[in-house]
Amino acid sequence: MLTNFYLNMTAGFSLPRAFELSFGVTLRTFLINLVSYVVLIAILTYALIFAGDMVTANSGAARQAAYVRELERVVDKCTSRGENSIVIDGEVWLCGAVPTGAKI
Repeated sequence: MLTNFYLNMTAGFSLPRAFELSFGVTLRTFLINLVSYVVLIAILTYALIFAGDMVTANSGAARQAAYVRELERVVDKCTSRGENSIVIDGEVWLCGAVPTGAKI
């Protein structure tokens, strides 16, 4: 195909005519299709990057929510009356709230 294009150009045909004879499509149609494909690939790439960012953000939010729930559980347990046990890094801790009777 490129050889035919070269031969058509050296034979004196104009660029659009040599392109059409060699490749079977007009130069204008080829350029429109090329730009369309580039735009389509750019849109798809942007969509994939955006989707990846959303997945990453959501997984971070889910981890943060689980961490906050665990902290709330620990605070609830340690601020209730009496001795309560919690496990931190495999070690058992005792905690609890004891009223002093003092008013502020």
